[in-house]
Amino acid sequence: MGLRVVQLLAGRDFARRPRGVHPIRTRIFEFAACMQNYVYAIADVDSRKCVIVDACWDVDGILEALRREGLLLAAAAITHGHFDHTGGVPPPPFSSLRIRVSGVAELKRRMPYLPLLVHPLDIPDVIASNPHLEQRHFTPTPNGFAFTLGTSTEITFLHTPGHTPGSQCLLVNECRLFSGDTLFPGACGRIDLKGGSLSDMVESLQSRLRAIPDSTVVYPGHEYGGEWTTIGREKKRGFLRHAGEGSAHDKWQRLDSRRCLGSHSSVGHSLTDHSPADDPSFW
Repeated sequence: MGLRVVQLLAGRDFARRPRGVHPIRTRIFEFAACMQNYVYAIADVDSRKCVIVDACWDVDGILEALRREGLLLAAAAITHGHFDHTGGVPPPPFSSLRIRVSGVAELKRRMPYLPLLVHPLDIPDVIASNPHLEQRHFTPTPNGFAFTLGTSTEITFLHTPGHTPGSQCLLVNECRLFSGDTLFPGACGRIDLKGGSLSDMVESLQSRLRAIPDSTVVYPGHEYGGEWTTIGREKKRGFLRHAGEGSAHDKWQRLDSRRCLGSHSSVGHSLTDHSPADDPSFW
């Protein structure tokens, strides 16, 4: 198809233990490994141009991976505005510690003309974590926005709120979906965080994502439940199962009561019932 996908896992492919004595960076990389973030390069084979998705934690390591793969960075996309996908200032109470995590602001500093592709509703959260960025630094990506790489690779941005108001998935050549924290194998993203919405999540899953062809391969934003899945598989055993009629809450109850992966499928408590961010002693 002229498309290439490079999947990078925090703690394995980047954000590895730094050489020498770097206590703060070591703790940041340990945190990244615990969070199990994926970063993706979506590349056009002919032009070697790529879009990096959710670059965070270790810009040096991510750029080195792109160099190893022989890829040319054309844009950076963000699936949603949470700190572990954008970098910058960590959330409270760690925001008082003057810690800065490399991410999209560092990419923009090094490459001033690099487009930052973010849904308009999540741009304020990205700026809040990265105060050196301004509105003018972003390329807003409303639902249906298209970004072309080379002559054969097109990325369509799908607005899928629920985890955050501006959560979005990237559909590439109508056959590969980069789902961020909206959809995981057998699960979906949390709705109990700031900006989360049960009704929006149900609509995103049951209307927008269920409409995508079953053969589409899905790449999630974290290694929660597996490295990849398909739309068809999630229609059979995940949160894309048909939820029937009724209110959003009724549909949610039917989806959540038949979860397949135990605690990893329970939205709102799931995926990360306890993360390093919950532990004030971590830093």
